[in-house]
Amino acid sequence: MANHLTECNDAPFMVKKLAEERIAEEDGNKKLRTEKKSKKENSAETSEVPYSISQDDQNMADMDFVEAICTGSLPHALVDNAAFRRFVHRLNPSYTLPTRRSISEKLMPELYKLVNSSVMEAVNQAPFVALSVDGWTDVRKEAIVNVMVHTPQPFLFKSYDTGNNAHTAPYMANLLKQVIDEIGPTKVVAITSDHAANLLAAWRLIQAEYPWIILSCCKAHLLDLVVQDILKLGVAHQVMEQCKSVAKFSYKKTPNLLLGEAQLFQYNKKIPFYMPSNVRWGTNHKLLSAVIRSKEAILNILRDPRVTNLASLSNDARKLRVPFEDLPMIKKMRELEAILNPLNRAISLIEGDSMNTAEAYAHIDESFSSALQETSHIVGLGDDVKNDIKQILNSRREMGKAPIFYLARLLDPRDQGNALSEEQKLAGIQVLVEQVLKNPKFFAIKDQVMKELGEWRAHTGAFGDPTRLYAWELLDKTTIDAKSWWAGYFSDTVLWKLLDVLRVVPLTSASNERNWSMRGRIHTAIRNRLSSSIVSMETYISWNMKRMMREEIDHKSGTIQQEFSYDTNEEIDHEEVILLEDDEDYAEVIEERQYF
Repeated sequence: MANHLTECNDAPFMVKKLAEERIAEEDGNKKLRTEKKSKKENSAETSEVPYSISQDDQNMADMDFVEAICTGSLPHALVDNAAFRRFVHRLNPSYTLPTRRSISEKLMPELYKLVNSSVMEAVNQAPFVALSVDGWTDVRKEAIVNVMVHTPQPFLFKSYDTGNNAHTAPYMANLLKQVIDEIGPTKVVAITSDHAANLLAAWRLIQAEYPWIILSCCKAHLLDLVVQDILKLGVAHQVMEQCKSVAKFSYKKTPNLLLGEAQLFQYNKKIPFYMPSNVRWGTNHKLLSAVIRSKEAILNILRDPRVTNLASLSNDARKLRVPFEDLPMIKKMRELEAILNPLNRAISLIEGDSMNTAEAYAHIDESFSSALQETSHIVGLGDDVKNDIKQILNSRREMGKAPIFYLARLLDPRDQGNALSEEQKLAGIQVLVEQVLKNPKFFAIKDQVMKELGEWRAHTGAFGDPTRLYAWELLDKTTIDAKSWWAGYFSDTVLWKLLDVLRVVPLTSASNERNWSMRGRIHTAIRNRLSSSIVSMETYISWNMKRMMREEIDHKSGTIQQEFSYDTNEEIDHEEVILLEDDEDYAEVIEERQYF
Protein backbone atom coordinates (compact mmCIF):
# COMPACT_ATOMS: atom_id res chain seq x y z
CA MET A 1 0.00 0.00 0.00
CA ALA A 2 2.82 2.41 0.88
CA ASN A 3 4.50 1.77 -2.48
CA HIS A 4 1.21 2.46 -4.26
CA LEU A 5 0.75 5.77 -2.42
CA THR A 6 4.21 7.04 -3.41
CA GLU A 7 3.35 6.52 -7.08
CA CYS A 8 -0.31 7.60 -7.00
CA ASN A 9 -0.86 10.99 -8.64
CA ASP A 10 -4.06 11.59 -6.64
CA ALA A 11 -2.45 11.10 -3.22
CA PRO A 12 -1.97 14.34 -1.21
CA PHE A 13 1.58 15.58 -0.69
CA MET A 14 1.76 14.75 3.03
CA VAL A 15 0.40 11.23 2.39
CA LYS A 16 3.19 10.59 -0.12
CA LYS A 17 5.75 11.95 2.33
CA LEU A 18 4.50 9.70 5.15
CA ALA A 19 4.42 6.68 2.82
CA GLU A 20 8.00 7.35 1.70
CA GLU A 21 9.08 7.65 5.33
CA ARG A 22 7.33 4.38 6.17
CA ILE A 23 9.10 2.56 3.31
CA ALA A 24 12.44 4.01 4.40
CA GLU A 25 11.78 3.02 8.00
CA GLU A 26 10.87 -0.55 7.02
CA ASP A 27 14.01 -0.83 4.87
CA GLY A 28 16.10 0.42 7.79
CA ASN A 29 14.47 -2.05 10.18
CA LYS A 30 15.14 -4.92 7.75
CA LYS A 31 18.77 -3.85 7.52
CA LEU A 32 19.07 -3.65 11.31
CA ARG A 33 17.51 -7.10 11.78
CA THR A 34 19.92 -8.56 9.22
CA GLU A 35 22.91 -7.05 10.98
CA LYS A 36 21.72 -8.26 14.40
CA LYS A 37 21.28 -11.78 13.01
CA SER A 38 24.75 -11.66 11.52
CA LYS A 39 26.21 -10.60 14.86
CA LYS A 40 24.51 -13.48 16.65
CA GLU A 41 25.85 -15.96 14.11
CA ASN A 42 29.35 -14.59 14.61
CA SER A 43 29.28 -14.48 18.41
CA ALA A 44 32.97 -15.32 18.51
CA GLU A 45 33.77 -11.79 17.42
CA THR A 46 35.03 -9.67 20.32
CA SER A 47 33.83 -6.30 19.02
CA GLU A 48 30.64 -5.06 17.41
CA VAL A 49 30.46 -2.66 14.48
CA PRO A 50 27.85 0.07 15.24
CA TYR A 51 24.86 0.27 12.92
CA SER A 52 25.92 2.65 10.17
CA ILE A 53 23.50 5.29 9.02
CA SER A 54 22.91 6.27 5.40
CA GLN A 55 22.78 9.88 4.28
CA ASP A 56 19.04 9.55 3.69
CA ASP A 57 18.53 8.26 7.23
CA GLN A 58 20.71 11.07 8.57
CA ASN A 59 18.60 13.64 6.71
CA MET A 60 15.31 12.12 7.89
CA ALA A 61 16.55 11.96 11.48
CA ASP A 62 17.60 15.61 11.25
CA MET A 63 14.11 16.59 10.09
CA ASP A 64 12.49 14.52 12.85
CA PHE A 65 14.74 16.22 15.40
CA VAL A 66 13.84 19.70 14.12
CA GLU A 67 10.16 18.76 14.18
CA ALA A 68 10.59 17.77 17.84
CA ILE A 69 12.34 21.09 18.53
CA CYS A 70 9.43 23.03 17.01
CA THR A 71 6.45 21.04 18.28
CA GLY A 72 7.97 20.55 21.73
CA SER A 73 9.10 24.18 22.16
CA LEU A 74 12.60 22.85 22.89
CA PRO A 75 15.67 25.12 22.99
CA HIS A 76 18.10 24.94 20.07
CA ALA A 77 20.90 24.75 22.66
CA LEU A 78 19.79 21.16 23.34
CA VAL A 79 22.25 20.04 20.63
CA ASP A 80 25.12 21.45 22.72
CA ASN A 81 24.05 19.75 25.94
CA ALA A 82 26.72 17.17 26.84
CA ALA A 83 24.27 14.72 28.46
CA PHE A 84 21.92 14.85 25.47
CA ARG A 85 24.83 14.31 23.06
CA ARG A 86 25.92 11.25 25.06
CA PHE A 87 22.35 9.96 24.99
CA VAL A 88 22.14 10.27 21.20
CA HIS A 89 25.60 8.72 20.81
CA ARG A 90 24.53 5.69 22.84
CA LEU A 91 21.50 5.21 20.60
CA ASN A 92 23.62 5.33 17.46
CA PRO A 93 27.24 6.53 17.37
CA SER A 94 26.96 6.96 13.61
CA TYR A 95 24.34 9.71 13.86
CA THR A 96 25.66 13.27 14.00
CA LEU A 97 23.44 15.89 15.60
CA PRO A 98 22.86 19.03 13.53
CA THR A 99 24.40 22.27 14.73
CA ARG A 100 22.35 25.18 16.05
CA ARG A 101 23.21 27.11 12.93
CA SER A 102 22.08 24.35 10.57
CA ILE A 103 18.83 24.05 12.54
CA SER A 104 17.90 27.71 12.15
CA GLU A 105 19.39 28.37 8.71
CA LYS A 106 18.80 25.11 6.84
CA LEU A 107 16.66 22.46 8.48
CA MET A 108 13.90 24.62 9.94
CA PRO A 109 13.35 26.52 6.65
CA GLU A 110 13.14 23.16 4.85
CA LEU A 111 10.53 21.88 7.31
CA TYR A 112 8.70 25.19 7.03
CA LYS A 113 8.45 24.72 3.25
CA LEU A 114 7.03 21.21 3.69
CA VAL A 115 4.43 22.38 6.20
CA ASN A 116 3.60 25.45 4.13
CA SER A 117 3.02 23.25 1.09
CA SER A 118 0.47 21.19 3.04
CA VAL A 119 -1.22 24.29 4.46
CA MET A 120 -1.54 25.84 1.01
CA GLU A 121 -2.92 22.55 -0.32
CA ALA A 122 -5.62 22.59 2.38
CA VAL A 123 -6.41 26.25 1.68
CA ASN A 124 -6.55 25.72 -2.08
CA GLN A 125 -8.86 22.72 -1.73
CA ALA A 126 -11.34 24.63 0.46
CA PRO A 127 -14.19 26.20 -1.56
CA PHE A 128 -14.21 29.19 0.80
CA VAL A 129 -12.16 30.37 3.77
CA ALA A 130 -12.43 32.99 6.51
CA LEU A 131 -9.70 34.97 8.25
CA SER A 132 -9.18 35.85 11.90
CA VAL A 133 -6.65 38.41 13.04
CA ASP A 134 -5.17 39.46 16.37
CA GLY A 135 -2.07 41.16 17.73
CA TRP A 136 0.14 41.13 20.79
CA THR A 137 3.44 42.42 22.15
CA ASP A 138 6.03 39.68 22.70
CA VAL A 139 8.64 39.26 25.42
CA ARG A 140 10.96 41.68 23.60
CA LYS A 141 8.16 44.25 23.34
CA GLU A 142 7.91 43.73 19.58
CA ALA A 143 4.46 44.10 18.02
CA ILE A 144 3.30 40.95 16.22
CA VAL A 145 0.11 40.37 14.22
CA ASN A 146 -1.04 36.86 13.33
CA VAL A 147 -3.57 35.91 10.66
CA MET A 148 -5.40 32.58 10.74
CA VAL A 149 -7.10 31.01 7.74
CA HIS A 150 -10.16 28.90 8.61
CA THR A 151 -11.06 26.08 6.22
CA PRO A 152 -12.82 25.70 8.80
CA GLN A 153 -9.71 24.20 10.50
CA PRO A 154 -7.65 27.15 11.78
CA PHE A 155 -4.27 27.25 10.06
CA LEU A 156 -1.69 29.87 10.97
CA PHE A 157 -1.17 31.68 7.67
CA LYS A 158 1.05 34.66 8.47
CA SER A 159 2.83 36.22 11.43
CA TYR A 160 3.87 39.82 10.87
CA ASP A 161 6.52 41.65 12.85
CA THR A 162 5.09 45.13 12.37
CA GLY A 163 8.12 46.94 13.78
CA ASN A 164 7.54 50.63 14.47
CA ASN A 165 4.46 50.83 12.24
CA ALA A 166 1.38 52.13 14.03
CA HIS A 167 -1.55 49.73 13.73
CA THR A 168 -3.78 52.26 12.03
CA ALA A 169 -6.84 51.23 10.03
CA PRO A 170 -5.10 51.77 6.62
CA TYR A 171 -2.05 49.80 7.76
CA MET A 172 -4.12 46.85 9.04
CA ALA A 173 -6.35 46.94 5.96
CA ASN A 174 -3.30 46.78 3.69
CA LEU A 175 -1.87 43.88 5.71
CA LEU A 176 -5.13 41.93 5.41
CA LYS A 177 -5.46 42.74 1.71
CA GLN A 178 -2.08 41.10 1.13
CA VAL A 179 -3.45 37.87 2.62
CA ILE A 180 -6.76 38.18 0.76
CA ASP A 181 -5.03 38.72 -2.58
CA GLU A 182 -2.63 35.82 -1.98
CA ILE A 183 -5.48 33.41 -1.23
CA GLY A 184 -7.86 34.85 -3.83
CA PRO A 185 -10.45 37.53 -3.02
CA THR A 186 -13.49 35.47 -4.04
CA LYS A 187 -12.41 32.63 -1.75
CA VAL A 188 -12.38 34.82 1.38
CA VAL A 189 -15.87 35.34 2.84
CA ALA A 190 -15.34 36.74 6.35
CA ILE A 191 -12.91 38.33 8.79
CA THR A 192 -13.12 37.79 12.55
CA SER A 193 -11.36 40.05 15.04
CA ASP A 194 -11.86 41.54 18.46
CA HIS A 195 -13.69 44.85 18.86
CA ALA A 196 -10.63 47.10 18.48
CA ALA A 197 -11.61 50.31 16.68
CA ASN A 198 -8.68 50.12 14.25
CA LEU A 199 -9.71 46.64 13.07
CA LEU A 200 -13.35 47.64 12.64
CA ALA A 201 -12.24 50.63 10.56
CA ALA A 202 -9.84 48.41 8.57
CA TRP A 203 -12.69 46.06 7.71
CA ARG A 204 -14.74 48.97 6.34
CA LEU A 205 -11.84 49.84 4.03
CA ILE A 206 -11.65 46.22 2.89
CA GLN A 207 -15.39 45.96 2.35
CA ALA A 208 -15.30 48.97 0.03
CA GLU A 209 -13.19 46.85 -2.31
CA TYR A 210 -14.61 43.42 -1.48
CA PRO A 211 -18.29 43.97 -0.52
CA TRP A 212 -18.97 40.26 0.06
CA ILE A 213 -16.49 39.94 2.95
CA ILE A 214 -18.38 39.86 6.25
CA LEU A 215 -17.09 41.16 9.58
CA SER A 216 -17.73 38.84 12.52
CA CYS A 217 -16.43 40.24 15.79
CA CYS A 218 -15.16 37.68 18.32
CA LYS A 219 -18.13 36.65 20.45
CA ALA A 220 -15.97 35.38 23.33
CA HIS A 221 -14.35 38.81 23.47
CA LEU A 222 -17.84 40.35 23.44
CA LEU A 223 -18.91 38.29 26.46
CA ASP A 224 -15.72 39.23 28.27
CA LEU A 225 -16.44 42.90 27.57
CA VAL A 226 -19.84 42.41 29.21
CA VAL A 227 -18.13 41.02 32.32
CA GLN A 228 -15.64 43.90 32.37
CA ASP A 229 -18.47 46.45 32.05
CA ILE A 230 -20.40 44.88 34.94
CA LEU A 231 -17.32 44.76 37.17
CA LYS A 232 -16.74 48.48 36.69
CA LEU A 233 -19.97 49.19 38.58
CA GLY A 234 -19.39 50.40 42.15
CA VAL A 235 -20.72 47.53 44.26
CA ALA A 236 -19.69 44.84 41.75
CA HIS A 237 -16.18 46.33 41.65
CA GLN A 238 -16.06 46.29 45.45
CA VAL A 239 -17.06 42.61 45.54
CA MET A 240 -14.41 41.66 42.97
CA GLU A 241 -11.68 43.62 44.75
CA GLN A 242 -12.57 41.76 47.94
CA CYS A 243 -12.07 38.45 46.13
CA LYS A 244 -8.72 39.62 44.75
CA SER A 245 -7.59 40.63 48.24
CA VAL A 246 -8.41 37.15 49.52
CA ALA A 247 -6.53 35.58 46.61
CA LYS A 248 -3.44 37.72 47.27
CA PHE A 249 -3.58 36.90 50.97
CA SER A 250 -3.82 33.18 50.17
CA TYR A 251 -0.60 33.37 48.13
CA LYS A 252 1.40 34.03 51.31
CA LYS A 253 3.15 30.99 52.69
CA THR A 254 1.25 30.35 55.93
CA PRO A 255 -2.28 31.16 54.65
CA ASN A 256 -1.59 29.10 51.54
CA LEU A 257 -0.74 26.00 53.57
CA LEU A 258 -3.65 26.47 55.98
CA LEU A 259 -6.16 27.14 53.19
CA GLY A 260 -5.11 23.97 51.39
CA GLU A 261 -5.57 21.95 54.58
CA ALA A 262 -8.97 23.52 55.30
CA GLN A 263 -10.21 22.90 51.76
CA LEU A 264 -9.10 19.28 51.81
CA PHE A 265 -10.81 18.75 55.18
CA GLN A 266 -14.09 20.44 54.20
CA TYR A 267 -14.36 19.77 50.45
CA ASN A 268 -11.96 16.82 49.89
CA LYS A 269 -10.07 18.85 47.29
CA LYS A 270 -8.07 22.03 46.89
CA ILE A 271 -9.74 24.95 45.15
CA PRO A 272 -7.08 27.26 43.65
CA PHE A 273 -7.47 31.03 43.59
CA TYR A 274 -6.17 32.45 40.31
CA MET A 275 -5.86 36.19 39.90
CA PRO A 276 -8.01 37.46 36.99
CA SER A 277 -6.20 38.36 33.80
CA ASN A 278 -7.30 41.15 31.48
CA VAL A 279 -6.39 39.00 28.48
CA ARG A 280 -7.86 35.70 29.62
CA TRP A 281 -11.58 35.20 29.19
CA GLY A 282 -13.70 34.14 32.15
CA THR A 283 -11.05 34.45 34.88
CA ASN A 284 -13.00 36.96 36.98
CA HIS A 285 -15.87 34.53 37.35
CA LYS A 286 -13.50 31.67 38.15
CA LEU A 287 -12.01 33.56 41.08
CA LEU A 288 -15.41 34.73 42.32
CA SER A 289 -16.80 31.20 42.13
CA ALA A 290 -13.74 29.74 43.90
CA VAL A 291 -14.01 32.26 46.75
CA ILE A 292 -17.72 31.56 47.27
CA ARG A 293 -17.16 27.80 47.28
CA SER A 294 -14.33 28.20 49.81
CA LYS A 295 -16.13 30.67 52.10
CA GLU A 296 -16.00 28.46 55.22
CA ALA A 297 -12.37 27.49 54.62
CA ILE A 298 -11.44 31.17 54.17
CA LEU A 299 -13.11 32.11 57.45
CA ASN A 300 -11.30 29.28 59.21
CA ILE A 301 -7.85 30.49 58.21
CA LEU A 302 -8.74 34.14 58.93
CA ARG A 303 -9.66 33.09 62.49
CA ASP A 304 -6.80 30.62 62.92
CA PRO A 305 -4.35 31.60 65.73
CA ARG A 306 -1.46 30.61 63.47
CA VAL A 307 -2.53 33.59 61.34
CA THR A 308 -3.98 36.02 63.87
CA ASN A 309 -0.96 35.70 66.20
CA LEU A 310 1.49 36.70 63.46
CA ALA A 311 2.09 40.43 63.37
CA SER A 312 2.72 40.31 59.63
CA LEU A 313 -0.68 38.70 58.97
CA SER A 314 -3.05 39.73 61.76
CA ASN A 315 -4.07 43.15 60.39
CA ASP A 316 -4.85 41.82 56.91
CA ALA A 317 -6.72 38.84 58.37
CA ARG A 318 -8.87 41.10 60.53
CA LYS A 319 -9.76 43.39 57.58
CA LEU A 320 -10.61 40.46 55.32
CA ARG A 321 -12.67 38.68 57.99
CA VAL A 322 -15.22 41.51 58.29
CA PRO A 323 -16.88 41.12 54.85
CA PHE A 324 -16.86 37.33 55.09
CA GLU A 325 -18.75 37.52 58.38
CA ASP A 326 -21.19 39.96 56.78
CA LEU A 327 -24.18 38.13 55.28
CA PRO A 328 -25.17 41.02 52.95
CA MET A 329 -21.69 40.94 51.36
CA ILE A 330 -21.94 37.17 50.83
CA LYS A 331 -25.34 37.71 49.21
CA LYS A 332 -23.83 40.28 46.84
CA MET A 333 -21.10 37.80 45.90
CA ARG A 334 -23.65 35.09 45.16
CA GLU A 335 -25.83 37.43 43.07
CA LEU A 336 -22.86 38.63 41.03
CA GLU A 337 -21.64 35.08 40.48
CA ALA A 338 -25.11 34.00 39.29
CA ILE A 339 -25.10 36.78 36.66
CA LEU A 340 -21.57 36.06 35.42
CA ASN A 341 -21.98 32.28 35.40
CA PRO A 342 -24.02 31.92 32.15
CA LEU A 343 -21.68 34.35 30.37
CA ASN A 344 -18.61 32.41 31.46
CA ARG A 345 -20.25 29.08 30.56
CA ALA A 346 -20.98 30.39 27.06
CA ILE A 347 -17.35 31.46 26.63
CA SER A 348 -16.20 27.94 27.52
CA LEU A 349 -18.64 26.42 25.04
CA ILE A 350 -17.80 28.59 22.04
CA GLU A 351 -14.02 29.01 22.21
CA GLY A 352 -13.20 25.61 20.67
CA ASP A 353 -12.33 25.22 16.99
CA SER A 354 -14.88 22.54 16.11
CA MET A 355 -18.07 24.09 17.52
CA ASN A 356 -21.08 24.33 15.20
CA THR A 357 -21.40 28.09 14.71
CA ALA A 358 -25.19 28.19 14.51
CA GLU A 359 -25.46 26.14 17.69
CA ALA A 360 -22.76 28.22 19.40
CA TYR A 361 -24.51 31.48 18.57
CA ALA A 362 -27.63 30.06 20.20
CA HIS A 363 -25.59 29.47 23.38
CA ILE A 364 -24.54 33.13 23.34
CA ASP A 365 -28.12 34.33 22.99
CA GLU A 366 -29.22 32.02 25.80
CA SER A 367 -26.40 33.32 28.04
CA PHE A 368 -27.70 36.88 27.69
CA SER A 369 -31.25 35.73 28.47
CA SER A 370 -30.07 33.79 31.54
CA ALA A 371 -27.96 36.71 32.79
CA LEU A 372 -30.93 39.07 32.38
CA GLN A 373 -33.15 36.65 34.28
CA GLU A 374 -30.63 36.45 37.15
CA THR A 375 -30.36 40.25 37.14
CA SER A 376 -34.10 40.56 37.69
CA HIS A 377 -33.67 38.67 40.99
CA ILE A 378 -31.09 41.12 42.37
CA VAL A 379 -31.73 42.32 45.94
CA GLY A 380 -28.37 42.64 47.66
CA LEU A 381 -26.57 44.55 44.91
CA GLY A 382 -29.31 47.20 44.85
CA ASP A 383 -31.74 48.60 42.28
CA ASP A 384 -29.23 51.00 40.74
CA VAL A 385 -26.81 48.18 39.96
CA LYS A 386 -29.70 46.04 38.72
CA ASN A 387 -30.72 48.70 36.19
CA ASP A 388 -27.13 49.32 35.12
CA ILE A 389 -26.49 45.61 34.52
CA LYS A 390 -29.68 45.29 32.47
CA GLN A 391 -28.58 48.22 30.32
CA ILE A 392 -25.11 46.69 29.81
CA LEU A 393 -26.54 43.30 28.84
CA ASN A 394 -29.06 44.75 26.38
CA SER A 395 -26.60 47.14 24.71
CA ARG A 396 -23.86 44.52 24.34
CA ARG A 397 -26.38 41.99 23.07
CA GLU A 398 -27.41 44.44 20.37
CA MET A 399 -23.77 45.15 19.57
CA GLY A 400 -23.06 41.43 19.16
CA LYS A 401 -25.80 40.72 16.64
CA ALA A 402 -24.39 38.77 13.69
CA PRO A 403 -26.97 38.10 10.95
CA ILE A 404 -24.65 35.61 9.22
CA PHE A 405 -25.33 33.21 12.11
CA TYR A 406 -29.08 33.81 11.77
CA LEU A 407 -28.68 32.59 8.19
CA ALA A 408 -26.79 29.54 9.45
CA ARG A 409 -29.64 28.68 11.83
CA LEU A 410 -32.18 29.28 9.08
CA LEU A 411 -30.44 26.64 6.94
CA ASP A 412 -29.86 24.20 9.78
CA PRO A 413 -32.14 21.23 8.95
CA ARG A 414 -33.04 20.62 12.59
CA ASP A 415 -33.60 24.24 13.57
CA GLN A 416 -34.74 25.79 10.27
CA GLY A 417 -34.84 29.12 12.08
CA ASN A 418 -37.70 28.11 14.37
CA ALA A 419 -35.96 29.67 17.37
CA LEU A 420 -35.44 32.95 15.49
CA SER A 421 -37.80 35.88 15.47
CA GLU A 422 -39.15 37.02 12.12
CA GLU A 423 -36.90 40.06 12.40
CA GLN A 424 -33.84 37.83 12.84
CA LYS A 425 -34.84 35.65 9.89
CA LEU A 426 -35.16 38.71 7.67
CA ALA A 427 -31.76 39.96 8.90
CA GLY A 428 -30.24 36.62 7.91
CA ILE A 429 -31.79 36.83 4.45
CA GLN A 430 -30.62 40.43 4.14
CA VAL A 431 -26.97 39.52 4.76
CA LEU A 432 -27.34 36.80 2.14
CA VAL A 433 -28.60 39.27 -0.46
CA GLU A 434 -26.43 42.26 0.40
CA GLN A 435 -23.14 40.50 1.07
CA VAL A 436 -22.83 36.75 0.46
CA LEU A 437 -24.39 36.76 -3.02
CA LYS A 438 -22.26 39.73 -4.09
CA ASN A 439 -19.34 37.34 -4.30
CA PRO A 440 -18.60 36.81 -8.02
CA LYS A 441 -18.68 33.05 -7.39
CA PHE A 442 -22.45 33.34 -6.82
CA PHE A 443 -23.32 35.68 -9.70
CA ALA A 444 -24.53 32.90 -11.99
CA ILE A 445 -26.70 31.15 -9.38
CA LYS A 446 -27.93 33.94 -7.08
CA ASP A 447 -31.48 33.92 -8.51
CA GLN A 448 -31.68 30.16 -8.10
CA VAL A 449 -30.38 30.48 -4.53
CA MET A 450 -33.17 32.90 -3.64
CA LYS A 451 -35.78 30.72 -5.34
CA GLU A 452 -34.67 27.65 -3.43
CA LEU A 453 -34.52 29.61 -0.16
CA GLY A 454 -38.22 30.37 -0.59
CA GLU A 455 -38.91 26.69 -1.29
CA TRP A 456 -36.85 25.73 1.77
CA ARG A 457 -38.90 27.95 4.04
CA ALA A 458 -42.20 26.80 2.50
CA HIS A 459 -41.20 23.10 2.24
CA THR A 460 -41.96 23.02 -1.46
CA GLY A 461 -39.93 22.06 -4.52
CA ALA A 462 -37.15 19.58 -3.75
CA PHE A 463 -37.70 20.16 -0.02
CA GLY A 464 -41.31 19.04 -0.24
CA ASP A 465 -40.59 16.07 -2.48
CA PRO A 466 -42.40 13.04 -0.93
CA THR A 467 -39.68 10.71 -2.25
CA ARG A 468 -37.21 12.48 0.05
CA LEU A 469 -39.34 12.25 3.16
CA TYR A 470 -36.82 9.83 4.66
CA ALA A 471 -34.24 12.65 4.77
CA TRP A 472 -36.41 14.60 7.21
CA GLU A 473 -37.22 11.50 9.25
CA LEU A 474 -33.50 10.79 9.55
CA LEU A 475 -32.99 13.98 11.56
CA ASP A 476 -35.06 12.57 14.43
CA LYS A 477 -33.52 9.11 14.28
CA THR A 478 -29.80 9.94 14.00
CA THR A 479 -27.21 12.59 14.90
CA ILE A 480 -26.31 13.32 11.28
CA ASP A 481 -24.66 16.75 10.96
CA ALA A 482 -26.01 19.51 8.71
CA LYS A 483 -23.26 19.29 6.09
CA SER A 484 -23.64 15.53 5.64
CA TRP A 485 -27.41 15.86 5.52
CA TRP A 486 -27.33 18.53 2.82
CA ALA A 487 -24.60 16.84 0.79
CA GLY A 488 -26.23 13.43 1.06
CA TYR A 489 -29.83 14.30 0.24
CA PHE A 490 -29.98 17.73 -1.38
CA SER A 491 -26.69 18.05 -3.25
CA ASP A 492 -28.68 18.64 -6.45
CA THR A 493 -29.73 22.05 -5.06
CA VAL A 494 -27.61 25.21 -5.15
CA LEU A 495 -28.77 26.26 -1.70
CA TRP A 496 -26.56 23.68 -0.04
CA LYS A 497 -23.49 25.41 -1.49
CA LEU A 498 -24.09 28.18 1.04
CA LEU A 499 -22.96 25.77 3.75
CA ASP A 500 -19.44 26.00 2.35
CA VAL A 501 -19.59 29.70 3.25
CA LEU A 502 -21.34 29.39 6.61
CA ARG A 503 -19.20 26.57 8.01
CA VAL A 504 -15.90 28.48 7.71
CA VAL A 505 -16.95 31.69 9.51
CA PRO A 506 -15.38 31.48 13.00
CA LEU A 507 -17.41 32.65 15.96
CA THR A 508 -14.34 33.68 17.93
CA SER A 509 -10.67 34.53 17.50
CA ALA A 510 -9.80 31.96 20.18
CA SER A 511 -7.43 30.17 17.79
CA ASN A 512 -5.38 33.37 17.52
CA GLU A 513 -5.29 33.60 21.31
CA ARG A 514 -4.10 29.99 21.64
CA ASN A 515 -1.48 30.69 19.01
CA TRP A 516 -0.11 33.49 21.20
CA SER A 517 0.10 30.99 24.04
CA MET A 518 2.13 28.66 21.84
CA ARG A 519 4.39 31.50 20.70
CA GLY A 520 4.87 32.51 24.33
CA ARG A 521 6.12 29.02 25.21
CA ILE A 522 8.66 29.24 22.39
CA HIS A 523 9.78 32.84 22.96
CA THR A 524 10.27 33.01 26.71
CA ALA A 525 12.18 35.46 28.88
CA ILE A 526 15.07 32.97 28.91
CA ARG A 527 15.00 32.51 25.12
CA ASN A 528 14.55 36.19 24.34
CA ARG A 529 17.54 36.27 21.97
CA LEU A 530 15.60 34.35 19.33
CA SER A 531 14.85 36.56 16.35
CA SER A 532 11.24 37.30 15.51
CA SER A 533 11.59 35.49 12.17
CA ILE A 534 12.83 32.27 13.82
CA VAL A 535 10.08 32.40 16.44
CA SER A 536 7.46 32.95 13.74
CA MET A 537 8.82 30.02 11.73
CA GLU A 538 8.84 27.72 14.76
CA THR A 539 5.33 28.77 15.75
CA TYR A 540 4.08 28.26 12.19
CA ILE A 541 5.51 24.73 12.06
CA SER A 542 4.31 23.75 15.52
CA TRP A 543 0.80 25.15 15.17
CA ASN A 544 0.08 23.78 11.71
CA MET A 545 1.65 20.36 12.25
CA LYS A 546 -0.61 19.87 15.28
CA ARG A 547 -3.64 20.74 13.21
CA MET A 548 -2.85 19.20 9.88
CA MET A 549 -4.58 16.12 8.62
CA ARG A 550 -3.46 12.79 9.96
CA GLU A 551 -3.90 10.17 7.29
CA GLU A 552 -4.97 6.73 8.37
CA ILE A 553 -4.70 4.05 5.71
CA ASP A 554 -7.67 1.73 5.65
CA HIS A 555 -6.03 -1.50 4.49
CA LYS A 556 -9.38 -3.14 3.90
CA SER A 557 -10.81 -0.59 1.48
CA GLY A 558 -7.59 1.02 0.31
CA THR A 559 -8.99 4.48 1.04
CA ILE A 560 -7.49 7.26 3.11
CA GLN A 561 -9.54 8.45 6.05
CA GLN A 562 -8.78 11.99 7.15
CA GLU A 563 -8.73 13.02 10.78
CA PHE A 564 -8.04 16.41 12.24
CA SER A 565 -6.09 17.20 15.37
CA TYR A 566 -7.74 19.88 17.45
CA ASP A 567 -5.58 21.07 20.32
CA THR A 568 -8.44 22.94 21.93
CA ASN A 569 -7.35 22.48 25.53
CA GLU A 570 -4.36 24.80 25.29
CA GLU A 571 -4.34 27.77 27.64
CA ILE A 572 -5.41 31.03 26.02
CA ASP A 573 -2.76 33.13 27.72
CA HIS A 574 0.72 32.68 29.12
CA GLU A 575 0.53 33.09 32.88
CA GLU A 576 2.69 31.92 35.75
CA VAL A 577 2.00 32.24 39.49
CA ILE A 578 5.00 32.23 41.83
CA LEU A 579 4.46 31.51 45.53
CA LEU A 580 6.99 33.47 47.55
CA GLU A 581 8.57 32.37 50.84
CA ASP A 582 8.21 35.73 52.60
CA ASP A 583 4.82 36.25 54.22
CA GLU A 584 5.14 39.99 53.57
CA ASP A 585 5.16 39.54 49.82
CA TYR A 586 2.33 38.70 47.53
CA ALA A 587 2.51 36.24 44.70
CA GLU A 588 3.62 37.77 41.46
CA VAL A 589 1.57 37.18 38.36
CA ILE A 590 3.82 37.28 35.34
CA GLU A 591 1.78 38.18 32.30
CA GLU A 592 3.68 38.38 29.03
CA ARG A 593 0.71 38.99 26.77
CA GLN A 594 -0.41 42.53 25.90
CA TYR A 595 -2.94 43.83 23.42
CA PHE A 596 -1.73 46.03 20.60
